[in-house]
Amino acid sequence: MEQRRHERFPAHLTIRLDRGEGIVQDVSAGGIYFVTDVQLEIGQELTFQLEFPHAPGGSIAATCTARIVRTEIKSTQYGIGASISAFEFRRLPRPA
Repeated sequence: MEQRRHERFPAHLTIRLDRGEGIVQDVSAGGIYFVTDVQLEIGQELTFQLEFPHAPGGSIAATCTARIVRTEIKSTQYGIGASISAFEFRRLPRPA
């Protein structure tokens, strides 16, 4: 049975990559799994952005650095598992 260090949480968020976007399916304190049209390679480092529009107190954005640890073909897209090494959160301005 597979043992993980951090609990995973189902999610449906847009992930913004340097070369496109994807949809997050689950996230934890140490990793993320998403589906995208962008082909990525195991071992590749990437920076991405997530937005949490319904966070208490207003929208929050996160910029994360991660390393690709798993890839799989899912129909016409790619399933990507990545280990997060750093993240920075910031509160987004409220619309006027």
